Amino acid sequence: MKLIDMSCPHCGAHLQIDTEKPQAFCSHCGAKLLIDDEVEHVQFDNAEQAGYEFEKGRQRAQAEVRPNQSQGSSNQQSEAYQKGKNTALILWILGWILIFPLPLTILLMRKKGMGLITRTIIIIVAWSVWLAIITPKGCSSSSKKTSETTAVEKQEETTPAGTEQTKESTDTETEAEEDEYAMLDRFIGKFNSASEYQITNTRKSHKSHRLPAFDGAPVVKGMIGDSDTIEIMNYNRNGILETGFRVECVCESSEEAKAILETTVKILDPSVTDQKIWEDLYQFETSDGRISSILYGDTNRIDVMLDGGSLFVDVDLYEECK
Repeated sequence: MKLIDMSCPHCGAHLQIDTEKPQAFCSHCGAKLLIDDEVEHVQFDNAEQAGYEFEKGRQRAQAEVRPNQSQGSSNQQSEAYQKGKNTALILWILGWILIFPLPLTILLMRKKGMGLITRTIIIIVAWSVWLAIITPKGCSSSSKKTSETTAVEKQEETTPAGTEQTKESTDTETEAEEDEYAMLDRFIGKFNSASEYQITNTRKSHKSHRLPAFDGAPVVKGMIGDSDTIEIMNYNRNGILETGFRVECVCESSEEAKAILETTVKILDPSVTDQKIWEDLYQFETSDGRISSILYGDTNRIDVMLDGGSLFVDVDLYEECK
């Protein structure tokens, strides 16, 4: 009798079964169990043979895999070797291209079967070709720079003299224009420093007039105070007098016009005092607020006309503001 241990497939209880009987019963749940004698014998009696066959198959499988692994490793080594060989070839080629005259010179100097003149010629040609390969960019850049410099020098040499003369003439005209307005600018600067009524928004131009003395004379127009207008002109009276100076102003009231008048005449002739303004001007004021008189300072003769808010001052200017 041969007993085996097993578990009940129904309740899981531990059982000892007699393999020589065709069936067995579970002592716990009463389930009937059929025993397959052929399977059991194969399972237990042939266990040694089965283990042998399994080990044999495993060894045969390893033997088949090993050559494949060796072949793969060999292929990798071959590829690495070929890659290294290609790299060495590329470096060798680059070395010959970049510095080929040097090894060529060494080889030719060691070659005894070739004449000295022939070797020398070959060496010179090799070095010439190498220099031509590595230096075209620098030569081109230098040539280009030299060409540009030559072009600039030629342009400077061929510049017409008339162009320089025109530039000098333009500069002279600009300076002359600045000079002809200099007297007007000085008067405006002094006036704004002395008066509460400021001259602003000035525009420079030339007078257009039927009389030659005034036609083309430099003029500055602007605003004085909040809304009053003023025109200042520097002119020459046909050469009879060296310089004439005229101020015309339209004010909102006679009081503003008188204030502007007093500041103006004191700038044109600093010797003028308030007493002199009264004696020469204000005592001749008419009942309707008009003044037309001449004021004599130490250096200048000043003509004055005042009609309400309209003011006219004209002076034969000899000293002040010149």
